[in-house]
Amino acid sequence: MSIRLAVGCAAPLVALLVTSPVQAQATNVKRDVVVNEISGFSIVLVLGETQVGGATATQDLSAGARKALSDMREFLPYKHYRVLDAQWISCCAPKPTTIVAGRLQGLVSSPGGNGAGALVNRPYAFSVAASLSTVNIPIRFLLTLEEASSRRSGQSADMSRELERERQDLQAESETLALQIKNMQQRAEVGTASSLDVRPMLDRHEQLLRRIADLTTEGKSLAQGTRPIIDSSFTMDSGETVVVGTSKLGGDKALIAIVTAVRKNSGKREE
Repeated sequence: MSIRLAVGCAAPLVALLVTSPVQAQATNVKRDVVVNEISGFSIVLVLGETQVGGATATQDLSAGARKALSDMREFLPYKHYRVLDAQWISCCAPKPTTIVAGRLQGLVSSPGGNGAGALVNRPYAFSVAASLSTVNIPIRFLLTLEEASSRRSGQSADMSRELERERQDLQAESETLALQIKNMQQRAEVGTASSLDVRPMLDRHEQLLRRIADLTTEGKSLAQGTRPIIDSSFTMDSGETVVVGTSKLGGDKALIAIVTAVRKNSGKREE
């Protein structure tokens, strides 16, 4: 089993992609859209601690998730892991980008007496945006914590409007480019244009669709008064498990999300 280390750009987080050699070889073989090979995603929220406070509570995890946590110890400082919540969510629709979402029960650090912090239960919302590709599955994983209503401000409203303006501009560009791609493909079929000219246009169109999906998710988070906790983009193959670590909750603790792209016909929801 091989491991690739990817660093997220939005927060101090780390993603580990755990890949079997067979899966790594499969990425070099031309095949159908990879997202069609999965039946959904398994999302597990774990509390990581540097101080061992008892037996590691990973008995409810799948074998793949336990292996991923074990491998992750080489890169992150946590020695003890406690499963907080898990959810299975089916995916995906045959369209450029599919966004699925759900909720998980987690923890948040709350100020206590004498400057000490305490962990209290809080609900989190998550979303997984999966895009089409014949090599792997481009993923954007977002975990958010709902803020108290009193903390919402006009600044969030301004940011929401800016995001919506950008989304509308990109949507218009995407629609125009889609027409240009269709025209170029028709010309290539009759020999008046090269099919090589279509590829850059398709790549740009895919980038636009991903950014539009990201802006849609960010806009919804702002409108709902939520605060991003994990925001990470990466690629994964069917059957892969990705471990994403967040910034600290406080002290020696951190929330960690484990994402598995579950293959179809696996006989179980987690691998």
